[in-house]
Parts: sequence; structure tokens; C-alpha cells
Amino acid sequence: MSFIIKIEDKKGYRKRFTRILLLIVAFSVLVGLFIGTQSEWQWGLGIAIFVFLSQFIKVERSEKYFIEQLTIADGSIEILFTINGRVEVLSGVKEDFYFKKCTTFLDKLRPVYLRVDYRNSLVIEQFLIGDWTEVDIDRIIAAT
Repeated sequence: MSFIIKIEDKKGYRKRFTRILLLIVAFSVLVGLFIGTQSEWQWGLGIAIFVFLSQFIKVERSEKYFIEQLTIADGSIEILFTINGRVEVLSGVKEDFYFKKCTTFLDKLRPVYLRVDYRNSLVIEQFLIGDWTEVDIDRIIAAT
């Protein structure tokens, strides 16, 4: 029995990341301006920088990977994915892979993600970006 899941990255890494980065900058500026007008400008600037950095780190992690295709057939697994827009392929026997549905506490828009371990090392974290849904993650977990 074979299982294939294919999800197209319609926007691509650069478009996704640029759009999100612009939103983070705009949000940070608004927060900084609000705080700066309510107190001293140094507080506004400091809080704006803090908000930007914390959101940037979170988004950089969630936008880093995108699994485009996952194939399970005859005891082997092949994953076609991108890391920061660069295409990679990971393949091996089914026993070398471990898939886990994980939850996030700080991200309300993407509350779950798929963790993929290969030979006991984390290799991919697929968040709910693009057309990825929680149902897709559940289907992968069920197939493995």
C-alpha cells in the first residue's frame, strides 16, 4: 500500500516571508508609536524592537520548512521539501522516521505542527502554512 500527500507551495518562500516580515514591521511600529506617545519615546523604541525580534524569531522558525510531497511505499519514505526556498529530498526506510503532531502555546494562528525526526534527529517542522491543514498532519500520522 502506498500513501502520497502533495501540497503545492503556491506563494513560495520569498513571497510568504516578505509578506509576513512587512506585517511584523508594521505591527512593531504601531506598538512602538502607541507606547512612545503614552510614555517616553525610548520605551516605545525598546518595546518595538522587542516585539519585532520576538515575532521575527517565531516566524523565521515557522516559515523555514515546507513539505511539498511525502510518499510512503514499500517500507520506505521519501520527503520532498524546501528549507528557506531551497529544494531538498530526504528518503530512507520507514523505521528511520518518526512523525509527531505537536502543539504550540504562543501561536494562535498555527496551533499545531508536524515534527519529522530522521534517525532520532529533528529534520523538519511543518507548520500550518500555505495549504497545509491539521487534517493533512493527521493523515500522515495515521499512515505511518
